[in-house]
Amino acid sequence: MKHQKTNEEKFPSVKYAYELSLQSYDWAIKRLDAIDNTIASFTGWITTINLALITLVSSRFVQSATQYSPFKSCLFYTAMELLFVTIIYAIIVKARGYLILITPKQLYNKSLRFSEWEFKRTVIENAKNHFERNKALVNRKSVHLTVITLLFFIEIILLVLWIVQIG
Repeated sequence: MKHQKTNEEKFPSVKYAYELSLQSYDWAIKRLDAIDNTIASFTGWITTINLALITLVSSRFVQSATQYSPFKSCLFYTAMELLFVTIIYAIIVKARGYLILITPKQLYNKSLRFSEWEFKRTVIENAKNHFERNKALVNRKSVHLTVITLLFFIEIILLVLWIVQIG
């Protein structure tokens, strides 16, 4: 009689892949946290830099006691509109999207009847699908962060042109 191989014998690496699949969730959490924290920090920097520039310009004109208002400029208005668009965009990007994780409810409802090997195989399969979706979310947020950075630099260029214009 021929010996029928068990799943453990056919697929001996399941126990190693199981550990790696659990680590993929940690990777996704850390990457998403890093991007979300970068967006939050960058939004704070954007606001601080803009307030500092505007304060410096306004204090210069207050000290000179001139009737001229430097804030009545198309460059200034465009820069401020771009600032608001950038901040709102950053808030929306940070708020959108969520990670897909294995929950205890899923384990309770679907996996308690499995053998240890089948349980690990199921977790690996779920992690494979979740990882692809989580990676796509992280990549999308990275692209959005690049757009936020570009908008900020354009806005700063407009402010610098405004400062040069008002002399």
